[in-house]
Amino acid sequence: PKRRKTSHALNKCEIKSLPLGQGEVRRGSMAKQHNCNPIYKHLRQKLRATPTDTERFLWQHLRARSLEDCRFLRQYSIGNYIVDFYCPSHRIVVELDGSQHMDQKKYDDDRTKYIESQGNVMLRFWDNDVLNNINGVLEIIRRGILERTPPNLPLSQGEEIKEGSLGEKIIC
Repeated sequence: PKRRKTSHALNKCEIKSLPLGQGEVRRGSMAKQHNCNPIYKHLRQKLRATPTDTERFLWQHLRARSLEDCRFLRQYSIGNYIVDFYCPSHRIVVELDGSQHMDQKKYDDDRTKYIESQGNVMLRFWDNDVLNNINGVLEIIRRGILERTPPNLPLSQGEEIKEGSLGEKIIC
């Protein structure tokens, strides 16, 4: 089989990301923009093959567009960092922190600053919160999605937008 030229992969890295609200991310555009660093490919594959119990548990709730019909990716690269979960259409990063993160606060802060400087929102959860309060964690992620959902097409005649009890927008 023929191999792709390296320059083709590098060209994907140069693609500028679209502003939030410009529709779904298409294959080969922003979805591949960050993840094209070949140095991290093997590490991402290894991390996906050996998830922690907490990652595996949360993934069961995020996979297959099961939360607000949003696609999440596991072990995704953004710059020089690999994040636990990433939703490219809404630029939401979900990070799970175990006890090892208590000792690396400066690193985590720098990492968060960089990831957010790329137009993403970082949602961090302790492993215990995911394992003991999965509904609360999913609700916070859901609210993050709703806050970053681009405006829909114009409303049909007779429709109006109302605010739900949780602050979400409901079309009636």
